Amino acid sequence: MIAVNEARVTSTKVPGSEHIVLLKRRLVISIGSLLFVVLGSTIGFQIIASPKTDWTSSLWKTLNIISTVGAMGSLTIPEQIWSIVVMVFGLGIAFYGFGNLTALLTSGEIFNIYEYRKMQRKLNTIKNHVILCGFGNTGQMIAKRLSNDHEPFVIIERNPEIAREARDQGWLVVVGDCTNEEILLQAGLSRAKILITVLDSDTENVFVVLTAKDLAPSIHIIARATLPTTVRKLQRAGAAYVTVPNEIAAIQMADLAVHPEIRSFITKALGRDEIELLEIPVSEHPWMHGKSIRDLNLTRTADVIVFSVIRNGKDAGQSFNPPPDTIVENDDTLLVVARSGARERLTALDN
Repeated sequence: MIAVNEARVTSTKVPGSEHIVLLKRRLVISIGSLLFVVLGSTIGFQIIASPKTDWTSSLWKTLNIISTVGAMGSLTIPEQIWSIVVMVFGLGIAFYGFGNLTALLTSGEIFNIYEYRKMQRKLNTIKNHVILCGFGNTGQMIAKRLSNDHEPFVIIERNPEIAREARDQGWLVVVGDCTNEEILLQAGLSRAKILITVLDSDTENVFVVLTAKDLAPSIHIIARATLPTTVRKLQRAGAAYVTVPNEIAAIQMADLAVHPEIRSFITKALGRDEIELLEIPVSEHPWMHGKSIRDLNLTRTADVIVFSVIRNGKDAGQSFNPPPDTIVENDDTLLVVARSGARERLTALDN
């Protein structure tokens, strides 16, 4: 079973490298202009002060001018002249720097940069994750399902508005074209375990599969095909599984007409509504290794029914409805049907 998550951003624009450079430049100019006026005015007051005074008094006079408070007390003639110079030339620079800095802080752009950098750090370290190409209706449902399974994944979406919606859910998002090699690598393709492509165009899905397979030959790819005739093309391109939503919907509707109770059961199981169909790797529960199905007694201890054992070791194969004396090994996987919350119950048994 495929068990396959960033912070909220207030702007739809995703910062690029050039945008970041421009914001940094604005920030440096804003802070620099304020410091230039404050330091220049303070040093000027300190130089012309007679008798000599302390730096605090000079800074106090400067801040009174810049803030336009005016509580400066009596000034000597040189100090008055210097104050006029600061008012004429310095106030404009100070207001520019302060206004620019205020705009940066209140527009959310600096917060955007922080979140962008945070996302980049996560993207640079994430591994064994799923890459989801496309965040349309199907992509949104897949993302919710994967998020519920607490598995890391990265969404690639070319539309900035739609990408923002995904970010608002707290998920990692790369804005760009899935068919672009750089975008796939930015999403961590070389470290990912699965790629799912659900773009609206079959042609684009084929191109994504070809590009991904070329960059990461071992990547496991699942693709959606709008037309049944595209299935073979996607498989030849390198997709391990290809789904055709229309065919699936047709089968489900026919099953509802002929086998309504079975379809109801399967729907509940796939939707994790009361019932779950799960893959349980024995390696995740070391206490299971070397025991028989009978000794595990999962039906009683975890409300779990084992209906198949997948052998991944020397006896590779699948055993459906395994006998009670079947010994499970560390590299086996149990296929089970259970009431919801089975993973938590099994984890509790690990202790």
